[in-house]
Amino acid sequence: IRGLLESVLKDKDIAPLLMRAPAAKSIHHAYLGGLLEHIVSIVDVMETLVEHYSFLNRDLLVFGAIFHDIGKISELGFESGIHYTDRGRLVGHMAIACEMIDTAAAKISSFPAPLKDILKHIVLSHHGKIEYGSPKLPMLPEALVVAMIDDLDSKLNTVSHFLQNEVENLPTDEKWSRYHPGLERYFYLEYFRK
Repeated sequence: IRGLLESVLKDKDIAPLLMRAPAAKSIHHAYLGGLLEHIVSIVDVMETLVEHYSFLNRDLLVFGAIFHDIGKISELGFESGIHYTDRGRLVGHMAIACEMIDTAAAKISSFPAPLKDILKHIVLSHHGKIEYGSPKLPMLPEALVVAMIDDLDSKLNTVSHFLQNEVENLPTDEKWSRYHPGLERYFYLEYFRK
């Protein structure tokens, strides 16, 4: 797993994109460098979780944190604004990440095929549910954790930016945020201001 990750992360074409790519077009970490921020945040959480839940495989969790959205370096264009590329619309970030796994694994002598399938499964199931765009439900504890922490990190980033914007743009006596359609709720600003 380390060899596969290093092969991808040190690639001269991939590394600069990873440093600048957003994690999404509009929902969460939707700004330059957002993907790397999202990855680092999730890796930090995984390190804490594996200490508490010792049955989890740290290598799979860290892999999932790094690789679950890595295909977004090709799915999203970010030269002038953030937009979906043709490849992104036609293939999608999960399939792109699986292609990257295949390419990197092929460079490693005797990379175990079952392990490659497990790594792909973590990527393919990271949206957590079929209706959220995952072609597979998470069927490993680590895949479930990657899906849950990805969702948590993306939602907390969304909430943080939304509340900061609300505090900066609403009158100071306003106790409640405007309605957030993506999160389907109002937020209590009094608590956030403290």
